[in-house]
Amino acid sequence: SYNVMDGLISAGLEKHLESPLFQENSKMSSTANDQLVNRFKKMADKDGGTLLGVLGGRSSEGADFPGDQMNTCIIVGIPYARPTTRIQAQIDYLEQEFERKGREYGYVIPAVRRAAQAAGRVIRSIEDRGLVLFLDSRFSYSYIRRLLPLWLRKNIDTIHYENGTITDLTKKFYSEN
Repeated sequence: SYNVMDGLISAGLEKHLESPLFQENSKMSSTANDQLVNRFKKMADKDGGTLLGVLGGRSSEGADFPGDQMNTCIIVGIPYARPTTRIQAQIDYLEQEFERKGREYGYVIPAVRRAAQAAGRVIRSIEDRGLVLFLDSRFSYSYIRRLLPLWLRKNIDTIHYENGTITDLTKKFYSEN
């Protein structure tokens, strides 16, 4: 969510980055977001940059980052929709149509699909190599994992976090690829 992203910024994320930060925001028009993404791509083609967005936001779905423009994606949490009357009505309808599957079809699958869409910003072709980090242990649950696309399922490893684990994993991945 934008609140989580704003919290990361408030906590000083930018001072830990080695590249310029490009941040999507909730009030951004489509044109402004396109300009942000284009500035990020120009920097990515040079010295690299960090694009910070939210799942379901303008930059996580539909944007194309070919080649090395985006080679790492960190997904924090499963992007479940906010529970609303409309979402509950959809779940109830699907429950009537597909017994005991309403929540999965109307709530869980769309959330996992949003996460996979974001992961797909990194891997756009068979030749692409990139690192996708799911920072939520629920992605290791078979119930969630089975809903991910095959290309993610067959390449996913579960690690247990300790201080420095993500840094070590990232350095190892990029030294080998």
